Amino acid sequence: GPPFDPFDKWCPYLNEDKFNDCNQSYYNVGYTKELFRPTWIFNNYGIEYPTATNIIFSNGKLDPWSGGGWRQTTTNVGSLYSYVVEDSAHHYDLRGEHPLDTQSIKELRNKEKYLYKLKIIFLFLLI
Repeated sequence: GPPFDPFDKWCPYLNEDKFNDCNQSYYNVGYTKELFRPTWIFNNYGIEYPTATNIIFSNGKLDPWSGGGWRQTTTNVGSLYSYVVEDSAHHYDLRGEHPLDTQSIKELRNKEKYLYKLKIIFLFLLI
């Protein structure tokens, strides 16, 4: 965290800047503009998961890569859940409890526990 945080508060991602960084670093090994494909993963795998089930995605706005999350808002589609927490990182909710945990993390953990319990009850009823 501040004042030692290596990430700027506002860190825009610009394709041209990223290409220039890559080109400067890897030009000597044959890197070209054709190899720079910032939308490749979306074009090949999509941004929707129509066959996925029972996943809880948790993303935190403290991550510089939070923009790559499944959803940018808290929502759910079927049994896919996306929780976006302003004062968290993407895996903070999976760590053990700590006295300095924020209220939003405590609430997210409770929501996740509730969803896990519902799923276990549902699966038990199917047996």
